[in-house]
Amino acid sequence: MGLREFRKKIGPVDHQRHSKYFSDHEILAPDLLVCLRENSGLPRYAMWMNITADVGDRDVNRRERVSYRTETDSEGNTERVVDSVEYETKSSASRYVSFTASIYDVQTERRIWHAKAARSRRNTATTTSSFRYPPARPVIVPGAFEVMEPALEELAVCLRER
Repeated sequence: MGLREFRKKIGPVDHQRHSKYFSDHEILAPDLLVCLRENSGLPRYAMWMNITADVGDRDVNRRERVSYRTETDSEGNTERVVDSVEYETKSSASRYVSFTASIYDVQTERRIWHAKAARSRRNTATTTSSFRYPPARPVIVPGAFEVMEPALEELAVCLRER
């Protein structure tokens, strides 16, 4: 039996129950470990990840940049005057994700490796105008996996080095 078939065998209800158990206790459920051990053809090691925080946010900031020049009148008096004004609208969308990852030896039913990681990612779009504030451009909030993927790659490197 392969991993795909095993996932189908335990079903979505048990998967949810096992996920909750892991979230609450940070260990694999004992009945899941027994089931993993009893099904030959599965890998000896199981990795379980638990997202501990997942926060998305959007923001729009507006500011103006004013540049000045100095003018001198016929009597030699200098005065600072506005040369130009640039209006800027910056849209941003961000996501922060933290998670734990654990590797279990299915045969001994022990956790042999554990790590915590947190990452964030931001997408931005800036528009400028010389006349008034431009409308905010739509920006997509990064997906949780987009944020987690670099951290997972780092975790894989850590595992290779051990």
